[in-house]
This record gives sequence, C-alpha cells and structure tokens, in this order.
Amino acid sequence: MISPLVRWRVAWHVQDILDLERDHDLLIGFGEQNVESAVFVSSSITAARPGFWPVAVALLSRFHESDALRRNVASAAEQVGHVINGPWSAHLIACALDVEQAVEQNHVSGRVREFLTELVQRFRAVAETQRIQEANEEINF
Repeated sequence: MISPLVRWRVAWHVQDILDLERDHDLLIGFGEQNVESAVFVSSSITAARPGFWPVAVALLSRFHESDALRRNVASAAEQVGHVINGPWSAHLIACALDVEQAVEQNHVSGRVREFLTELVQRFRAVAETQRIQEANEEINF
C-alpha cells in the first residue's frame, strides 16, 4: 500500500507533465479500473489545463458515488493550489461558468449533472459572499 504522503507527492508532480488532451485515453482507462484509481487520477488533474472536463466527467460517470472523487473534482474545478490573478469572487464566477459549459459540452446527465449543478451553485454562493467581503475591504482600506 502506498502512503498518503507518497500518493500526494506523485499526484502533485504528475500535474506538470500530463497533457490531458493527449493522455485522455490513458487517464480514463486507468481511472476506470477502480474507484481508487479514479481518485488518484482526479487528484492529478486540474481544470487549469485543457482537457480536464472530459476526463473528470468520464470518471464521475463511472464512480459518481465516491465522495473522494467528487471532492477532488470540485477542488480541481476551483483550481485549488494554482495562482489566481484578480479578485477571488471573479475567479469563482469564472469557475462556475466553466462547469456550466462542461455540463453542456460533455452532454452530462443524471447524478453527475446534479453534482455539477450543485457545484455551480456553491461557487456562485461563495463568490457572492466573497464579493461582499472584497467590497467591504475596499471601503475599509
């Protein structure tokens, strides 16, 4: 069994070498083997790179019940761990739009569509709260 620390280190560095469009079939093939593989793949990809959504949707379609997979996809959709330029609220709105576009382009339905719709709603709610906080900070500084 691989330790969680080793798994995290590998996943962190794999993001830099993967080409999600070129490696699409490899990632989905490996990820669809079992839920642990899907969770590993989902921890190694990011929406900051082209080709993320077809891989994420395929894995979610196969293992939609996995909380770990859904958490990883949500973090990847939010681009957690990447440098963001500009207000966080604007970034979250852009993420929500990206998820909405992915749902339509990938013809997502069923439980995966429900999950991604909830993710859009969460991004929009947090964005609104963040926008208010950003406005208050601007007034107070």
